[in-house]
Amino acid sequence: MDEQRRSEWVAQWHDALGVVGAAARPQLPMVLGRLVDEFAEAVDADPFDSSAGAGVGRALARALPWDPAVPVLSAPLLARLAAATGRRDAAARAAGVLAALAQGYQQARAAAPPDSAGATEADRAAADRFRVVFDNTAVAIGIADTRGVLIDANQCLAAMLGAPVETLRGMPVDQFAHPADLADIHARVFGELVAARKGSVRIEGRGLAPAGDTRWAAFTVTYVPGGDGQDDYLLAVGEDITERRLLQDELRWQARHDPLTGLPNRRQLLELLHAAADSATDNACAGLCFADLDDFKQVNDTYGHRVGDEVLRAVGARLRRHLRRHDCTLARLGGDEFVVFLPPPVDDDRLAATAATLRSALAVPVVIDDHRIVLSLSVGAVLAPVAHTAADAFLDAADRRLYLAKTRRRHRLQHAPN
Repeated sequence: MDEQRRSEWVAQWHDALGVVGAAARPQLPMVLGRLVDEFAEAVDADPFDSSAGAGVGRALARALPWDPAVPVLSAPLLARLAAATGRRDAAARAAGVLAALAQGYQQARAAAPPDSAGATEADRAAADRFRVVFDNTAVAIGIADTRGVLIDANQCLAAMLGAPVETLRGMPVDQFAHPADLADIHARVFGELVAARKGSVRIEGRGLAPAGDTRWAAFTVTYVPGGDGQDDYLLAVGEDITERRLLQDELRWQARHDPLTGLPNRRQLLELLHAAADSATDNACAGLCFADLDDFKQVNDTYGHRVGDEVLRAVGARLRRHLRRHDCTLARLGGDEFVVFLPPPVDDDRLAATAATLRSALAVPVVIDDHRIVLSLSVGAVLAPVAHTAADAFLDAADRRLYLAKTRRRHRLQHAPN
C-alpha cells in the first residue's frame, strides 16, 4: 500500500474514533498507520488466519482509553479497507478478522489492572457511547450466551429479523434459523466454538423472520471470554446477503441453462452424467437420446432467424411436455440439437419408448405467427453402463447413432441396444 493511500485510511479511521477521544492522543495516527498495514495483510494472507486481528484489537486497547465503542466504530472503515484488497472473499475474511479484533480488544480490557475509583463515571459514559454506536451501526450485531439465547441485539439485526430488540432478547437463536440449517449451525457453533471456548466461525444460512419470510444472512460468530467476573458470551456480526445469494443463484442458473429455451445446457448435462456415474452400481445402465430437427436450415431460410428461434423455443416446450411422464432430463446442446438423459436403471424397452415419444411429439405442426411449420426429428439412442462410460464418449456414441439415422432417411430412430 502506498503512503498516500495509507494516510487516507488513517485519517478516516482517526475521524471515526473522534468520539472516544482520538484527538487527545497525538501518537495515535502513527499507531493507526501500522494497524492499517497489519489489518490489510491479515485479510490478504495465504493461508488465511483470522486470529491475526486479535493483535490489532489489543493494540487499539493500548492506544486509546478503553471504550466498548472502539471496535464498532472501527468496523465499517476496516470492512471497506478489506474490500479494497480486491479479493472475492474479502467480506468473509474481513468478518473473521474483525471478530478477532473485537476479541483481542476485550481480552486486553480483561488483562488490564483495575481502574481507580473515579473510573466508574468514565465507564458509564463509555457504555452510553457504545450503546449509541451499537444501535446505529449499519452492521447486524447480536450477543448471545453460550447456550444460544440472545442477550442483546442492535437495531440493524432487529430490522433483519423483523422484530423489535425487546422481543429478541431472551429468544433462542434456533428460532430464527431455517430447519435445514440447524444441524450445521449447532455443529459449528456449539460443537466447535463453544466446546473449544475460543475462536470464530463463519456461517451462511437462511433465517426465518417472525413474519415468516426467509432471508439469507452471513455471520461471523466469536467466542468472547467474560471479563471482570462476567459470563462468557457469543458475539455475532453479520449482514443480509439475500440479494447476493439471489444473484449467485441466477448466475448459476444462467451458466447451466440454454437462454433461448430455458432447458439445461451441455454443462448441466455433463454434470448429471458425472453424478450418475459416481452413484451408479457397476452394471447400472443409463440412456441417451440424441435428436435434431430434420432440414431445420430450410426453416431459417424460408421464414428467417426470428421465426427459427421461435420454432426452437416451441419445440423445446413441446418436447418437455411430452416427456413429462418419463423420468428423464431434456437438454439443448445448441442449434437444433436436443438430448434426453435417462438415469439408471434403464433397459432397451424404456429407451425405445422415450425415443418414440420424442419423434411423435412433432406429429402436429408448430404454428408461429400465421405459419404452420411441419417438422420431424431423427433420434440416435444409446444404452450403456454409466459407471464405466466417460460422459463425452457417451454423448459421442449417441451422436454417431443420430448421424446414421439421418443418413438413412429423415424421421428415423437409430437404436444401439446395450
